[in-house]
Amino acid sequence: MRQSILFHGCGAGIAVLCAALSVDSFFMDPAGETAEILLFMAIIGGMAVFYGLALWQIVRGRTNAGLGGVLAWAVIFRLLLLPSLPILDSSCYRHLWDGYVLSKGFNPFQFAPGEILDQKSAAGLKEEDAQILERLRSLTRRVGPAQDVLHRVDHPQLNTIHLPFAQIMFGVSAVFFPLSMLGWRILILFFDAALILALTALLSRFGRDPRCVLIYAWSPLALKETVNSLHVDVIASAGLFIGILFAMAGYKKRSPIAWACAAMTQLYPIIVAPIWSKKWTIRSWSLFGAILIILLFLFSGAGVRGASGLADFANQWESNSSVVAALEAALEWLGAPSRGEGSVLFTFAGAAFRLNALLSAKLAGVLIVLGIALSLAWKSMRQEIGDACRLQWTFGLVGAVILCSPVCNPWHIAWIVPFLCFTPRLSWLYLSLACFAYYSYFIPDPRGIPPGVRVLEYAPFFALLIWEWKFALTNRFLPSR
Repeated sequence: MRQSILFHGCGAGIAVLCAALSVDSFFMDPAGETAEILLFMAIIGGMAVFYGLALWQIVRGRTNAGLGGVLAWAVIFRLLLLPSLPILDSSCYRHLWDGYVLSKGFNPFQFAPGEILDQKSAAGLKEEDAQILERLRSLTRRVGPAQDVLHRVDHPQLNTIHLPFAQIMFGVSAVFFPLSMLGWRILILFFDAALILALTALLSRFGRDPRCVLIYAWSPLALKETVNSLHVDVIASAGLFIGILFAMAGYKKRSPIAWACAAMTQLYPIIVAPIWSKKWTIRSWSLFGAILIILLFLFSGAGVRGASGLADFANQWESNSSVVAALEAALEWLGAPSRGEGSVLFTFAGAAFRLNALLSAKLAGVLIVLGIALSLAWKSMRQEIGDACRLQWTFGLVGAVILCSPVCNPWHIAWIVPFLCFTPRLSWLYLSLACFAYYSYFIPDPRGIPPGVRVLEYAPFFALLIWEWKFALTNRFLPSR
């Protein structure tokens, strides 16, 4: 009884802090004062303490609280965050804008938001494109909420980088809830619930304690980046784990459909799909490929200029990375040109890719991930391995993608949290909480991550990762049903 009270006390503690986060959100934005940002990080820190204590009780079998209690608290957390505004994040305004554009019959890849705002940007466009741009401007001028959302879009000079299935979800939200953050949150919570249900079913299939779904359902990272900030990554995660569930059940059509939708939200599910596709037939692969092609074709009307945002993102962006940042620093020390310098290798969609330390580090990261992916795909096709092993390989490959990515913001690190329900590694649990140090970016003026923050975030993580590997602690504390 006392153990159950302690567990539910942790749930109540997180609930109170979720309520505080909702109140905090009404005066917190990317231009917030240092005290406000520190308050936000203190609230997250408190949530992490209660989360860690509840997790310890579950994995050590120190509580008799049931799955119903775990899920009930997860619902309460989400209801308390329902009225919140995204804290230190404006990505959702891009989602609302893209959905609005699509719902009105326009291609969201065709024009950057900045082109709608800049009355002179039609210069140089084809006559047909200029007419479409003017119609979109005229429509926006007549709708006050559309103007408000448009002015809040982050990086308005860039075309959208969100993939086709995500765009369709933006459009669905806009049809039923035009320009509504609450409407988009309802759709996000639908995929969040689908992910929790898929994880619960998979835990039972693997003979694990289904209460371990708490690792995702109570995660401060999931609550902040999915429920509060409304990032699309949960759609990809839901599709990935539903695809795994279907693959284990032997569904040769449903599995590739789920994987394809996930891959057209975030690209990483493409490289992990082969690990689970041994039972796929030619028709399964054909269905997977057809869905990818159809989704890409639906938005191909914008031509090469529609890929300019993705090209710029691939060329210039680096944020909170570990491996790429370390490789870039090492290459610069060896004499490679710094970012922005170096000879132009090629130009694509207006982006000039230069041979420098940053591009070389990114290419090295891609080669590392591809090498691991090809090796695991080959082994999964050639060897008789169990589903538990496939899940571990998927976990490792997604972890490699995160670590080798040049952009590793908290919502990207959230990709790994569902895997921790099956293998709660201390290293990744630490990173799922330490990554909130990223938000110290908003404290200095001008903005930038303060010195030493990345070391605090990643040094203990890699130390724990090496420790786990050396002593083979991966499965030692996994509870069974």
